[in-house]
Amino acid sequence: MNQTLVLAIALCIASSAIASKLPETLIVGGEEATKNQFPYLVRFWVPAEETLRFCTGTLIALDLVLTSASCVENAGEIIVTAGDHSITEVDGTEQSMTSKIIISHENFNSANRDNDIALIKLSGKFAQTEAVKTITLPTAILNPDESEYGIALGWGAAGGARADKLQRANIRIFDSAQCEALPIVEVGEGDFCTLDTKGGSQSDNGGPLICSEMLWAVCGIMSNSIPEVGQDNSILGVYVKVPNYLEWISTNTPIDPTDPSTSTTTETSSSSTEASSTTDASSSSTEASTSTTETTGSSTEASSSTTDSSETTTSGTSSIPPESTTEAGSANLAAGFLLTFVSVLFVLY
Repeated sequence: MNQTLVLAIALCIASSAIASKLPETLIVGGEEATKNQFPYLVRFWVPAEETLRFCTGTLIALDLVLTSASCVENAGEIIVTAGDHSITEVDGTEQSMTSKIIISHENFNSANRDNDIALIKLSGKFAQTEAVKTITLPTAILNPDESEYGIALGWGAAGGARADKLQRANIRIFDSAQCEALPIVEVGEGDFCTLDTKGGSQSDNGGPLICSEMLWAVCGIMSNSIPEVGQDNSILGVYVKVPNYLEWISTNTPIDPTDPSTSTTTETSSSSTEASSTTDASSSSTEASTSTTETTGSSTEASSSTTDSSETTTSGTSSIPPESTTEAGSANLAAGFLLTFVSVLFVLY
């Protein structure tokens, strides 16, 4: 009995030691997010030349992902994963779905990343669970520049290493006029900047920024980042202003841009969008100006039952939560660990 107990304790300690040696952040300078804290965040890999490009996106409907056009440029079929917290651990909350249609903005410029916005229509709907939910789009009157801070999310790289657990960072939103004055970056009319000692890395491309003035909606899409700016080596992030593209989103998808919980149709009709072009994976025909790639492939849906499809909000307050883990969150985590440990001891006994 004593030997078994010692072995169980040793295994717990060993697991903690291994976890502590994992790469620290994908969001540079961030901290680990609470599990299921941001259930609308998804991740995916895109084949790029001889490597794979890691990107993130935002679930605005159970079968529709908002991301950057630079992420999905020249992409074929994409497998999107939702409900994930740890890249290396599988805990049963993950769901995967293949892309059906990829729609990039018709005026996307890959050189300067103007209009860096895209939609990924999935081959089926994710099951809504505590780990997989949607987030709303902002109202047209929201100006991200007026927010003081934003929450950046992702599994981005720091020093060449990728984070295992989802990271979050509170970053300062930089005045666009000052940002445009910097010679190191070109900021379009549809973009805004963040400047801080922490923020999204290159690996977080396509991911959301949640602004302090509207915590229940996605206000920005990560387009680019430039490290080591200024004397304090801040990270300059360039984000697409989502409020500026509500009409484009509405035109290129059948959902109401202020109600992403509305179900989308099985396929986006290319004939109903004058400013779109559709490239079918089976016919390769091009019809208008929006680059739309239709892909085929089987979808892998989770077996978990679908919960209430009511719309999810991040917070009802107008201030950013503190970066440090809240006392309530810490207590819950500690209680969960204690219960698990006690359960192990009880079984062994």
